Amino acid sequence: MRHAHGSIGAFAALACLAAPSAWAQRVSPATQDFQNPIALAYYDGRLLVANSLSDSVSKVTFAGHWITREPAKLHSPQGLAVDQSGNLYVANGAGGTIDRITPAGVQTVFATGFTRPQALAVSDNGTLYVADQMKGTISTVSQTGTVAIFAHGLAMPSALAFDGFGNLFVANAYNGTISKITTAGKVTTFATGLAQPYGLAFAGSDTLYVSEIAAGRISQITSKGKVSVFAQNSALGAAPQGLVSVGNTLYAGLTNNTVVSITKAGKVAPLAPLINAATAVAQDPAGDVFILSGGHSLLEIPAGATRVVVLATNFTAPISVAADSAGNAYVGDQSTGTVTKVTPSGTETVFAAGLGAVLGLAYDPNGTLFAATSPNLANAVCVVQREHANLSGGGSIGESLRRYRAIR
Repeated sequence: MRHAHGSIGAFAALACLAAPSAWAQRVSPATQDFQNPIALAYYDGRLLVANSLSDSVSKVTFAGHWITREPAKLHSPQGLAVDQSGNLYVANGAGGTIDRITPAGVQTVFATGFTRPQALAVSDNGTLYVADQMKGTISTVSQTGTVAIFAHGLAMPSALAFDGFGNLFVANAYNGTISKITTAGKVTTFATGLAQPYGLAFAGSDTLYVSEIAAGRISQITSKGKVSVFAQNSALGAAPQGLVSVGNTLYAGLTNNTVVSITKAGKVAPLAPLINAATAVAQDPAGDVFILSGGHSLLEIPAGATRVVVLATNFTAPISVAADSAGNAYVGDQSTGTVTKVTPSGTETVFAAGLGAVLGLAYDPNGTLFAATSPNLANAVCVVQREHANLSGGGSIGESLRRYRAIR
C-alpha cells in the first residue's frame, strides 16, 4: 500500500471510524457490503436492504452514512415491509415463512405456509400483504398471524406497492404487466409491455416507479397508465431490483451488489459508499482522509466526520494517492500513466501524463509532488512541479520526460 506524507495518521483515523456506534460494532468492515440487494424499505430515517445472498438485512443510517447488519437468522430474504410501530417483516423465499423483527430486535416467525413469498406491503390499518410468486397469489396476514387469500391468478408477482387511496399495485414478472387491486379485491390491468418488472415504488399518489430487470432500466407510470423511461442501464450501471421512494429521492438495489439514489432529475449516485478493497490511502494536513476503493473510486472521510463521500469514479486502474495542503487529492493510474487532480468539490483534471504506471505518489510540505513510475520512466521517482501541470497536450513521452527531474 502506498501513502502520502501523514498517512500513518490516516490509518489511525480509519481504525477509529470502523465502529461509530454500538450498532456498528455488531459487524466488521469486511462484511459491510450488499449481497444481491433485492428489496428495499424505509422507516424512521433508515433505509433497509434485503441481501438475499447473505441471508441478512442491511440498515443504512443517513445521518452518519453507516451500513450495518440486522443480527437476524434469515433464509434468502426477498421482501421487506415495516409497520407503523417499527416492526420489520421479512419474506424468507427459501423457507416459505414471514419473520417479524421488533424494534428491540426480537425475531419471531409471524406467518407460514407460503411456497415462495417474494414481496410484502403493509396497509394503513396494519394488515400485511404477501405476494407468493410461485402460487400467483396475494394473501393478507392479520396482526394475529391469520392468513387469507386476497387475490389470485397473478403471473409471478414480484413486487407490491400501495397508492394513497389504498389500491394495491402488483408487478407481474412473468407477463410484464402491472395489476391494480382495489380495496374490494377487484383486479384490473394497469400497465403492460414491461420487461420483467421486479420492483415498485410510489412517489406520492401520481407516479409509480417500476424496475425492469430484464431491460436494466427504471420506468415511471402516470396515474393514467402511461409508461416512460426514467433511468437507463447506462446511468444505473446494472439491472435494478428493489425500489423505495423517500421524499424526492428514489433508491434502487442493483444486481452488481450496490444501492444507488436517483433524484427526480434522474441523477444517479452510489449510496453510502463503502471502503472496499482499498489500494491506497492519504491524509492532508487538515485531517481529511482519501482512499482508493473498489478499483475505480476515490473516497473521502472529511476531518472529524463519520461519513464517507465519493469524490471521483472515472479512473481506469488507480493505485496511488496523495493530498496537498489545499485539500486536493492526486490519483496515480497504473493503466493510463496519468496523475489526476481532484479538488474538494470533485472536479477532475489531468495534472500530469505520459508517466507509465504511476505506482506511488507523495506530496511534501513544500508543495512538490513525487511520483514513482514504471516502466516508461525506467523505474524512476519523478518530481512533478506545479508549473508542469499539463503535460498531455499532444507531446510525446520523450518531451514529457524532459520536464521531469528523475532521481535514481
